[in-house]
Amino acid sequence: MIGMKANRKRLSRAMFLTLYLALGALAVQANSRCSELTDAIYTKRTAVLGHLLEAGVGPDCTDEQGSTPLCVAVYEQNRDAVSAMLARGARPDMADGSGRTPLHYAAEKNDAGIARLLMAHGAVVNAADKRGQTPMHVAAGAGAAEVLQELLGHGASITALDHDGKTPLHLAALHSQAVVAQVLVHHGASLNVKDAECRTPFDLAALQGSADIVGALRQLGGRPSGMVPAAALGDLALVRWFSPRQACVNRRDGTGLSALGAAAKGGHNTVVAYLLGLGASTDVYDDAGETPLFKAVVGGHLATARLLLANGAAVDSICLGTTALAWAVAGNHLEMVTLLLAHGADPTLGSGEDLSAVAFADGPGVDPRVRKAVKEAAASARAD
Repeated sequence: MIGMKANRKRLSRAMFLTLYLALGALAVQANSRCSELTDAIYTKRTAVLGHLLEAGVGPDCTDEQGSTPLCVAVYEQNRDAVSAMLARGARPDMADGSGRTPLHYAAEKNDAGIARLLMAHGAVVNAADKRGQTPMHVAAGAGAAEVLQELLGHGASITALDHDGKTPLHLAALHSQAVVAQVLVHHGASLNVKDAECRTPFDLAALQGSADIVGALRQLGGRPSGMVPAAALGDLALVRWFSPRQACVNRRDGTGLSALGAAAKGGHNTVVAYLLGLGASTDVYDDAGETPLFKAVVGGHLATARLLLANGAAVDSICLGTTALAWAVAGNHLEMVTLLLAHGADPTLGSGEDLSAVAFADGPGVDPRVRKAVKEAAASARAD
């Protein structure tokens, strides 16, 4: 009896293993056929595509990369393939590995014709991908005005929030899409809603530094919600207005950015001087790992860097694994290199030897004068 039970267990395990392997083989074969389908779409081989569909390769399959044929066809703007697969019953809302549906890709490509075709076959206009973004978010960020109008006409939400708390208007501001921003506001999008980092669409526009989107949102009634975006604009009057209302001059936004960091990034020297006069810290890091001096150097703002150094900014702070001096060397900014070295910058510092100013000076295309200044400073440091 015991032997029979053991035999049955062994047989069950063998049957399970056989079934498991068989199902695995079928899955591999299905993925392979699906890859043939997506390859036919990429290469625009309409006859091969038709043959595969006739042979029973399902239009809702996924290939090894997690791509669906319909998503690929939309991304490639292959309307014949899109029409053929929809006619074969392809689901217009089947998402790929990123959670994006075909309508997301139509929005990215601003293909209004394909977007209309998908919605005519029942595509859900507010489907969210793995980042919580709807086709409206994608259209707004891509500046896809034509698809945006189609989505609005089909009831797409302008208030949908992605996983970062951003509305489509936030995405338009973030990517400097002024025309799309105007359309969204005219359809009721709020200029005052804040994302997960407490930033309004106007704040994002200010921090991006794009004059077009800032100007467009200003005309629509937008304004900074606090001292950090006001400093990013270089608007001293607004910074003065906010400063007594936001008690601490070193108060940072949701990304750790201070008003001084925002002003330094833009090279707004009058605002930098005003904030320094209020006691703003010169060496506070934001969440990106950058100090105000580092931002000024990366932006090539020599006068701003000089102002910060004169007020005690640490010249050798490690930011993004390297120093402000190394960035100045990489940018071939001789005056900036000279300024930093004059304030005692160490050309050998960096989180790794290849990230030091000395290493950058050995790179291709570096101005010989920059290379000489750095090498001489390094030699002097070794001698000391």
